[in-house]
Amino acid sequence: MNETTAEELGIITDELESLVHATKLPMPSDFHLEQLKQLLPEKIKAIRDIIVKETGENPWE
Repeated sequence: MNETTAEELGIITDELESLVHATKLPMPSDFHLEQLKQLLPEKIKAIRDIIVKETGENPWE
């Protein structure tokens, strides 16, 4: 893993951690759920892209 990829993973990890902390904010459950529905697929795609880039294989095909 190169430095750029490690940094990308670090950023995604920080973003996921922020989402976890955001669920503790006093907001309606529906708000939290909609935010997670919107943001989690983006994070999944970013992680999958890194895996494909690092391994040269796409296990989801």
